[in-house]
Amino acid sequence: MNRKFLFVGLFIVILAAIIAIDATNGGRSHEEEARLLPQEPGKPAAAAEQRSILPTAIHTYEWQQGGREYEPGNPILFSDPNATIVFQFNRQALGDVESLEALYPRADLYYEEHGKRTAAAVAMEFEAINDRFGEFRVVLDHAPKRDLTLVVHGREGRAPIEQQLTFVDSFTAEWSGEDPYLNMSLRFRNQQSIPWWTAWGSEQRLRVTFSAAVDQGSADRRFADIFGGMEWSNAWVNERTAELTFRMDVETTTLPIHLNLNGVKSAAGYELQGDSPLQVYASSDTAYGTTHLPSGERKELFRTSQRFLRFLPNHDGTYALGQVTQNDETGASLYVLLDLWNGGGLMKVFQLGELEEPQWSGNDPNTFFYGTVTPEMRSVRKYEVQEDRSEEIWVKAAEKEHPFRWVRPLTVFGSERVWIMDYKPVTDRYAFTFSADLYVLSDSDDPKPEVTEDVHRSVCEGARCYGWFIPLSEKQMLMLQSTGNQEEPSWEYRLFDPGTQRHTALLQGDGWITVLDEKRYLFIEHVPKDSQTLYRYSIYSFDNPTRQWMMELEQQPGSMGLRDRAARIGANRFIIGDGVLDLERRTFERLREEPIHLNGDVLYWREASS
Repeated sequence: MNRKFLFVGLFIVILAAIIAIDATNGGRSHEEEARLLPQEPGKPAAAAEQRSILPTAIHTYEWQQGGREYEPGNPILFSDPNATIVFQFNRQALGDVESLEALYPRADLYYEEHGKRTAAAVAMEFEAINDRFGEFRVVLDHAPKRDLTLVVHGREGRAPIEQQLTFVDSFTAEWSGEDPYLNMSLRFRNQQSIPWWTAWGSEQRLRVTFSAAVDQGSADRRFADIFGGMEWSNAWVNERTAELTFRMDVETTTLPIHLNLNGVKSAAGYELQGDSPLQVYASSDTAYGTTHLPSGERKELFRTSQRFLRFLPNHDGTYALGQVTQNDETGASLYVLLDLWNGGGLMKVFQLGELEEPQWSGNDPNTFFYGTVTPEMRSVRKYEVQEDRSEEIWVKAAEKEHPFRWVRPLTVFGSERVWIMDYKPVTDRYAFTFSADLYVLSDSDDPKPEVTEDVHRSVCEGARCYGWFIPLSEKQMLMLQSTGNQEEPSWEYRLFDPGTQRHTALLQGDGWITVLDEKRYLFIEHVPKDSQTLYRYSIYSFDNPTRQWMMELEQQPGSMGLRDRAARIGANRFIIGDGVLDLERRTFERLREEPIHLNGDVLYWREASS
C-alpha cells in the first residue's frame, strides 16, 4: 500500500516538472517549437515539424506599371488584376531540391466578406533552381479589385507562406508642355526613343499630372534629381499636378537629361514604375532658309532646335516634310509636315513607320507619294495636304518566296507621272543583293502601269534599301548598278530609258556622280597618291565617254548637302555637297550654311548649328 502511494507521488512530481518546463517556453506547442529548430540543408524534419522557408525578396510585375520590390511580410500593393508576384529564395536555404515545386506546390487566393471566404483564380509557375537563388511565380487571373490574402501551401506539413495583397488604383504620370515637338516625343515614348531638342538658355515649361494624389516629398526629390545643376522651379497646382520650369545651361548641364519619374510614390504608398524615360537635349537654334540663285536673294524661313535627318520642301515652297527618325535597327521612320508660309509651324505628325521614301508630286504642290510596307503587303499611297487625306494608288500582296520587300515612289518636276521601284532580295543574308522592278504610272490614277522587270540591282543592308536611282527626266534615269557579287563587288553607273528599256553604261568604279546640268555630270573618286589623300574631279558628257575636264584636290564634298544634283551659281561655279566648286579657279570651298535641297532656281539651306 505504501509502495503504491510512493509511485503516485512520483508521477505527480514528474507531471509538475513538465508543466513548469512548458511554462518557461511561453506555452508554445510542439509544432511551433519544431519550426524554431535549426534545419540541416537537405535533411527536412518530420512532416509535422517542418518550418516555412522565408523568401529573401518579393517582386511584382504589372502591365504598364513596371516592377516593384517588397520586404517579405509587408503588404504588397497591386493595381493589375493579372499581376505576377515573384517569391525569391536564397539557394543555401533550399537544400538539395531542384525546384521549389517540391516545397511549395500550390497557392490559394481569397477574400473574406461578412464572415464568408471567397476564392479567386491564381496559378503558379516554377523554374529550375540555379546556384544563386530559386523562385516561383504566382500569377493572378482577373483577380477582384480588392484586398486579398495569398496563401502558398507547403508540402507534407510544411508551414505555409501567407501574404496580404492590398489593392490600389493604378499610379501613372503624364508629362505635357507648350512645345509641340515635346508632345511628339511623348506621344511615341512607349514605342520608340525620340529625343526632345530644346535651345540652350531658353525657358521650358512642363506640367506633370499624376493619376492619383501623390507623396509630394518623393516627387520633389525626384524633380531635384532630374533638374539638379540647372536653373529650375516647381509649383504644385493641386495634390496631383505640378508645374515646372527649367533652363539648360551650356556650361553646367550634362546632356542628356532624362524625364523619368520612377520611384515617386502615391499618397497611398504605391511606387511609380514603368515610366518610359524621355531624353532631353539642347543645342543652338538652327535657321532654315532659301536663296534665289539668279538674284542671290536670301530669306530665312524659320528657326528651330528640332533636328531633321532630311528636309523635303514641295516645289512652290509652301510645305515641307521633315524626317525625325529613320527606319533602321533602332526603330521606324517618323516624318512631320511643316507649314513654310507660317514660320515652319508643325501641321501634322505622322505615325511611326507610316511614311517611307516620300516624294512630292511633280505637278501638284499639295500632294506627295510615299511607300508603306507591312507583313501582308506593300503599297504606294497619295497624301493630299489641304484635305489631310491619303489614298492607295498601287499595291502588291506579300509573297512567300520574298517575304522582305521594299517600295519607293519617284517623281520628276513638271510631270504627273509616278515611277515605283519594287525591291526584292536575291539572297537572304543581312547585307544582300536586291533586284528592283519598275512600274510607270501615267498619273496617280493609272490602273494598269507599265512594268519593266529587273531594272536595277544593288545591295541592301539591314532593314532598308539605299538604291541609288535618280529620275533626271521622263526619259532618263541615272542609276548605280551592281555588276559583281558580294564576294567581289563591282559597280557601274548607267542611264536607263523607261520608254525604250535601254541601258547605257557611263562609268565603272568606286566614285560619286553629281549631275551638273542636262548635258554633263561630275565624277569624284578617291586617288591614293604617295602619302597624300587626293580626290579626282572629272567632268563627262552624257553623250560622250571621253573625260572633258579634270583636277585633283585634297578636299571632297561632305556627305550631306547636294549630293545628286549640283546648283549652278555662275558660269563655271556649282554648289556640290556642302561647298562651291569653281572650275576656272580649280578650287572647292566649304559654305557656312549647309545646302539641303534644290528646287529649280531656289536653294534651301540650314545654318550650321554649333
